[in-house]
Amino acid sequence: MEESGVFLGLTALREFWNTREPILFLGSWCLPPGRGAPEPPHQVMPSPWDNRQRYYDAARYLDEYVERLLGDLTDYLNAAHEVKHSRRYWRILLGPWLIHVAHVVYDRYVHLVQALNRTGEEPRTILLDQRSFRTPRDTLEFIDLICGDPYNHQIFSEILTALGLRFPTRELEAWPSRSFVPAVRQRRRDDAYGRILRVGHRVLGSVRRSGRPCSGVALFDLDGTNRQTYRLAWATRLLAVPWRAAPRWTFSLGDLRVEKQRRELALLPSANEFERILIGLLPRHLPTLYLEHYHAARSDTLRRVSTLPHVLVSANGWLGHEPFKFLAAEAAARGRRLVAAQHGGGYGVCRAIPLETHEARVADTFLVWGWADPGTPGLANVPSIKLSAARHPHLSRLRPAILFVANAYPRYLYRFQSTPMGSHLEEYFEWQGRFLAALSEERRSSVLFRGHAADFGNDVRGRVALGFPDVGHDDGTPFRRRLRHCRMVVIDNLSTTLLEALVANVPTILFWDPSRWEVRDEAEDAFGGLRTAGILWDSPEAAAGTLETVYGDPRAWWRRGDVQAARRKLVERYALAQRNWAASWSGVLDEQAALAG
Repeated sequence: MEESGVFLGLTALREFWNTREPILFLGSWCLPPGRGAPEPPHQVMPSPWDNRQRYYDAARYLDEYVERLLGDLTDYLNAAHEVKHSRRYWRILLGPWLIHVAHVVYDRYVHLVQALNRTGEEPRTILLDQRSFRTPRDTLEFIDLICGDPYNHQIFSEILTALGLRFPTRELEAWPSRSFVPAVRQRRRDDAYGRILRVGHRVLGSVRRSGRPCSGVALFDLDGTNRQTYRLAWATRLLAVPWRAAPRWTFSLGDLRVEKQRRELALLPSANEFERILIGLLPRHLPTLYLEHYHAARSDTLRRVSTLPHVLVSANGWLGHEPFKFLAAEAAARGRRLVAAQHGGGYGVCRAIPLETHEARVADTFLVWGWADPGTPGLANVPSIKLSAARHPHLSRLRPAILFVANAYPRYLYRFQSTPMGSHLEEYFEWQGRFLAALSEERRSSVLFRGHAADFGNDVRGRVALGFPDVGHDDGTPFRRRLRHCRMVVIDNLSTTLLEALVANVPTILFWDPSRWEVRDEAEDAFGGLRTAGILWDSPEAAAGTLETVYGDPRAWWRRGDVQAARRKLVERYALAQRNWAASWSGVLDEQAALAG
């Protein structure tokens, strides 16, 4: 079709399309499954990130720019709040949001510039009216919003306006209530075991108050269960105790906006067109928690703790648990020690993981699962609590089930990392279909498909059911329990799950596109060993062929010397697991307490 004079489709919101003329869609996110095919002729624009060098150049540039912008925001927020906090203080609070907003706006900007250049003349489109614009309240709400269509339409509209283009606008009838990101909530259960844990917390607290002096090592949201956290507390002889963050603020995060202060955000310096546009968007997108509600949140935090811990340890609190982040920022400002603990299988492995970089920067010490070389500043090896529990799952020898573990990501790119993002997600889902299609009918009928709990609107289960009705679907049974009823495992993504399977020593076949799941140079040897041993494959058809070959006796294949050597090599470097993991952790926490003084 002719590309000149086309209508530019920005998102999947059909009320913002003109179906009477050809449409050029910015990406595959405009055509999610289950929404119906567009009526007019259309094209989907190739992704600008097909060029992976360009993708990683963007990731490096954004890392540098976020560091620059953080310095400017530190000065701005200190002046706005009449405080004198350090860059590190604001990094703890703002860092995850700042990474995401910079990555998101840059991706949308690059797509729009490519589309404008591709059409050859000014296209037509429909923008979101400013009366329908939203401002996020905190980091998790921002991440939730960028997973959906309306907020992305808002960002595209703001960028096009900033580029000096004028188009018709339309209000959104109603913002959807659907949430893509589970709310951060306090980890407590209402069953008998949950009540025992809460009693145990009170007992530990009373023992600490009446016993040895408080050295104040607080454990928050580690990568294990509540039971394992209490086991660690006892192993340290109560040197470290669980810290339970309040699940919510005592005040309401309403829509209060201080317009004068927000307008001043647009005066921050910029060095190019993209930076000028992002700075112009900050007044609308800076979460209200960090401006209008900052003093209330800080007061709430300090009122809830009688003494700040000398050492604060967390795996999962650094991204979006705002009460924890405020506590960590205040602790750091008073010279307390912050310890981050690895929680994702891509850490230390994937070529780009922005959150790993962020956590390493905010922490005094970063605890990782075996990939810290001796003497590396700021890094220390500890066994993974979660992976240590995955050892020896007692698999079934007779069950026919093949557990196929898949993943999912938001339809829109939300950060530049070494996984399929944006339009590349369609390729990822196509590989799943190619794998299932390459299996014999008999073998395919034994497959139990386990998708990610957060589908992000991709309808992964529906895709599989439509193309392969003979494939079974997992009911959400916990992974380690499910392993006991399976013959072998297939995994098509680089994540914590593959480490769990290898630590559990389960017959496992891996496959993924190495041009989408890129690993660091130092990890190539370990993953190359998996390829040589026939565990990891670079095509779904090759993985399916291996499954057909070994299915009759997967244990015989899995026990082969070369297969086990490759498995052990990766596990020892990237998936450290120990039966007595609590003793190892106890030693590390002793060291951290000593360093805290």
